[in-house]
Amino acid sequence: MNKQDRNFIQVVSGTDTLNRLMQKLALGRIDATLEDASVFWFAAKKMGLSDKFKVAGDLNNPEKITVGFNLKNPRARELANVISDGIQKLKDSGEYNKILLQYDLKGH
Repeated sequence: MNKQDRNFIQVVSGTDTLNRLMQKLALGRIDATLEDASVFWFAAKKMGLSDKFKVAGDLNNPEKITVGFNLKNPRARELANVISDGIQKLKDSGEYNKILLQYDLKGH
């Protein structure tokens, strides 16, 4: 949202959008931005801006991510199994938790 015109919403696209939005937010050029909490706070920490922001609202409802394949693709089921099996191997080996820790995330 824009401070001068509360009805104006900026749409930002391209590369590095989160960092650009966070810089605008820190400088007071926008009032708010929407982002997944884990992604937002990881980026804020990385940018040294963790103390510049506060949460204005939270859905407190983590979203599950689904990867879908077109069933017209003859390899769809095979590809879905490759992803599922790969994630399970990461979990079984402990590598999954190492990745989560790297980004200050909690397992689901």
